[in-house]
Order: sequence, then C-alpha cells, then structure tokens
Amino acid sequence: MDVRGSHVSPGGPVPYGVRITATKIQPETLGSTGGEGAEIEGFVTLVIGQGDFYLGNVHVQTNAGTTFEGGTLDDLQVGALLEVHGSLVGGIVSATQVEFEGETELEASVATIDPSNNTLTLIGLAGLAIQFDSKTTLHGQGNPRRLADLSSGDHLQTHGQPRGGNTVLAKEVERSDPTSTVQLQGLVTSAADPYIVLLGASIDTSLIPESELRGRNGAIGRSAFFGNLSSGKKVTLCGTYQESTVTWSSASRGE
Repeated sequence: MDVRGSHVSPGGPVPYGVRITATKIQPETLGSTGGEGAEIEGFVTLVIGQGDFYLGNVHVQTNAGTTFEGGTLDDLQVGALLEVHGSLVGGIVSATQVEFEGETELEASVATIDPSNNTLTLIGLAGLAIQFDSKTTLHGQGNPRRLADLSSGDHLQTHGQPRGGNTVLAKEVERSDPTSTVQLQGLVTSAADPYIVLLGASIDTSLIPESELRGRNGAIGRSAFFGNLSSGKKVTLCGTYQESTVTWSSASRGE
C-alpha cells in the first residue's frame, strides 16, 4: 500500500466497494537532507508567489534553471496537476523539472466567446473557461482556424489541460455537426455522493441511474462508484442539454 499525501494506492488490484482496514501506517516523509532527490505528484494547493507554491503539503520552489513541460511558469495555479522532479533542500523541493498532467476532454456547444481574453464558455458547463493560445489547433466543419471563426452554438470537441481553478488550456479543438450531447472527462478534485467536482464544476449525479454508474467492467452502482472516489481519479460524464440545462445520464471511472 502506497500513501502519498491524501492519495492511497494499493499494491495490487482492489475490487470496488472493498474497504481496507489498516493495521499500521508509517508515514514516508520527504525529510530535510540537503540535496536529497525528490519526485512528487499532486495538485497545487497554495501559490505563495511566482514559482513558489505547495503541492499538497509539500513546499516547492522553481528557479531560472527549472524546465517546464506542458505548461509555463504562469500556469502554476491552484488546482493544476503536476509532477515535480528536484532536490530537497531545507525541507523545500527545489524543482529542476515541472510536468503539467491531467489531460481532459470536453464535448459541448459554445455558449459565449470573449475575443479580448481568447476564451470561450460551453453550454451546460457554466464557469468553465476554455483558453486558446498560439499553440491551439482548431479544425473541423467549415475549416475554422482561429477563435474568431467560431460562433455561439458551434458544437466543439476539445482536448486540453487544466490550468488551475476552472480554466482549460485548449490543445486541439474540432468543430462538428450540431448536437445536444455534453461530455466531460477530467480528474476529480473532490467527490461526495451525489456530487463530483472536476474542472471547477460541481456535477450533480443524483439523476444518473445505478446501471449507468460504471467502473472498469461495467455497472458498479452508486455505493461502489463513490466508495473510494478521491482526488486525482479520472471520471467521464455524459449527458444532454436543453435550454442550457444539462441532464447527466452516465458516469464512468477511468482507472
């Protein structure tokens, strides 16, 4: 059994709904030995200043020599999922490499477009901003090439990465035929039946039937679905919208 911060990873497969009673827990701390190697993964929980933040309860600092993959220094915001490599100096991880993780997928129609901030919002996912930048690839029906080519009501399939809070940086966006389908895939921030919070959105699953709450091998029911659903787990939610209201019809766990 591997415990990291608030995450618990069993050494082997554990069936959904099984409760493990720990007889002994031994914390694996980072220590404070200068130069000790460190590799940590988790969500940013606090930002003190530029390049100075906490990953879970671990203090991390970047410097001029830190390399970034999948994001930049400005993307270090609360809620970002990172893997950090570095050395431990005086109880603080001095990062040599920061990798942004947590690929997410969304399918929904455009609600609003903000050209001045290069963002758009999606119907049924209020509060979630899709950020475009110079590296965003846009294609699909009508051959769109930039944000200005999109309009409210366009149906989009978006692949991107969370950028803290409720923003997703779009890597690839495809415009397709209009439909009322809404799909949201991402990493859970928190969960308490019937609510799942991911990408800054609180999703009410109370109308999803037991048969549509799924695990690796099919339906697992509500109790097992929420039984060990924790921060960092991947979930896919599907539904349809009518008059800007989404009715969620299924939820699947990704592990």
